[in-house]
Amino acid sequence: MDARRRFAPGASEEHRMAQQTWIVTEPTVIDLELVRALKVGLIGGQIDIVAHDEPGARVE
Repeated sequence: MDARRRFAPGASEEHRMAQQTWIVTEPTVIDLELVRALKVGLIGGQIDIVAHDEPGARVE
């Protein structure tokens, strides 16, 4: 898995959200601490976004 982190352009210092990009080539589970928005691009396969009562999310 290739992971990259960048920040949203034009966001103020206190409201900056990290944007992360992953290139996943095999089954992978990604745990995220804080999720405000999620944009997924998928060429083939399946993705599951698992939400729960605690902060954060799991991408499978």
